[in-house]
Amino acid sequence: METEDFVNGNSFIHQLDPRARVIIAICLSVLISIMNKVYSIIPSFAISIVFLMLARPPFKRLLKRLILANGFIAILWLVLPFSIEGVSILRVGPLNMTAEGVRYTALLTFKSNAILILLITFISTMDVFTLAKAMQGLHFPSKIIQLIIFTYRYLHVLHREYEKMIKTLKVKCFEPKTNLNTYRTFAYMVAMLILKSYDRSIRVENAMRCRGYNGRFYNLTEFSFKREDLKKICIISFLFFFMVILKWKEITY
Repeated sequence: METEDFVNGNSFIHQLDPRARVIIAICLSVLISIMNKVYSIIPSFAISIVFLMLARPPFKRLLKRLILANGFIAILWLVLPFSIEGVSILRVGPLNMTAEGVRYTALLTFKSNAILILLITFISTMDVFTLAKAMQGLHFPSKIIQLIIFTYRYLHVLHREYEKMIKTLKVKCFEPKTNLNTYRTFAYMVAMLILKSYDRSIRVENAMRCRGYNGRFYNLTEFSFKREDLKKICIISFLFFFMVILKWKEITY
């Protein structure tokens, strides 16, 4: 189960303070999400590509992530162009594709890919525990930080349990088919995963309470802004304000 494909590196982005990366990712993602015009979204998408190039992630793993995400976006292309009223550009039987529908779907595609690329660039380039420490340094709610850490930790545990169950089924010569027995078997497997996860959560909570856990993680790592961080933040801020100007043009014109 691979979840940290882009952590290792020594790029412009990897060397940036984790707290700054979290703030930048949030600000840029929110700004792109509220853009509604082609002339502002396309340059913003190009800027996200520039940031991605600065991070230098492994190309094959990056492509795999983008293809997986765009698989869901492809479903929108099968629905939205035919669902929004406007000027007809293509008719396929009872279905009517409109220019407004195509435009809206294209905007969603560029916006979602730009935000995904920004998250890969600034968030996926640090491990989960560094992310949690950065969020704690920014005074995020402790419950959100706990949720991130425990979810990450026990997704791997549940994945191993799932693999054990699959191996057990294979040993018993189970072959999935489209019949009631297959559906019942997978339903039992999901139920067992839920029960095991609940049982493990109780045991983990008791073990942590025995060790003095009080709902707070104490951070032994102290982040500090360096001169190089300030230079990088100034460069990124320049691009951010350029995107703000694009959004301002949307509002005023």
